[in-house]
Amino acid sequence: MPMSLSILRLATRGLSRQNVVHPFRARPIASTSRLAHTPAQSDKNKQSSPLHSRNERIPFRVVRVVHEETGRLSDEWVALSDILQNLKRKENYVELVALNPDPVVKIIKSRDVYLKMRARAERRKVRREQKEVQMTWAISPGDLAHKLAKVREELEAGNRVDLVYMSKSGQPKPTPEQVEAQAAETVKLLEDAGAEWKPRTTTKTTLIISFQGHNEPGAAADTAESLKAQMKEKAKKKSERRQKELMRQTKYQKPEQPSSSAS
Repeated sequence: MPMSLSILRLATRGLSRQNVVHPFRARPIASTSRLAHTPAQSDKNKQSSPLHSRNERIPFRVVRVVHEETGRLSDEWVALSDILQNLKRKENYVELVALNPDPVVKIIKSRDVYLKMRARAERRKVRREQKEVQMTWAISPGDLAHKLAKVREELEAGNRVDLVYMSKSGQPKPTPEQVEAQAAETVKLLEDAGAEWKPRTTTKTTLIISFQGHNEPGAAADTAESLKAQMKEKAKKKSERRQKELMRQTKYQKPEQPSSSAS
């Protein structure tokens, strides 16, 4: 056999092997990893970063999936088209949550996202309350502990508190060193609940320390749960209205007249 004919057959055989296409692949690709990281042509230039893309905008043909309940990452690669085909679009959507080392998607419930947004909006509506607690420089240790407990309670609720030390007539005025020491001790006692949010106000007889709670003010921690309960209650009432409407229609529906038989 001529040498040129043998070379031609070998080359043809190599090309035929390269043209074998994986069922998930849109064009010949050397490996699954390269396949996963090859963006689809239609979406290649639509956005600079595909992270957080949804549904058909995800530019990968095969992906790995995060389990919705356990949060574990699947070991197997799955065709994105298969995921979208079985997806309930009215209830869920697929989002690209990671790019490296592999593209990872997660099926997210639209209702959960809505509830989180509602809870966040409710928290933003509530503003920090401004409180003031006054005491004298000669306050007893017991009264001081009681006053600071009140301040801590307000700070833990996310509020702001102006803590005012003042002198009464007939009481000795504190020295600047005493004022500084008392301020430092007060801040240290309340550091786990709040911190100063603006400069102190100091006069010859008065010290004002403005605290702000570390916690964010807002709705209760179970806001999302309360919203779920509200939505469940609305759905229940809607279902009851439908049942009543069906019963009303059935009650007033005219019975069909029997057809007269031919004599």
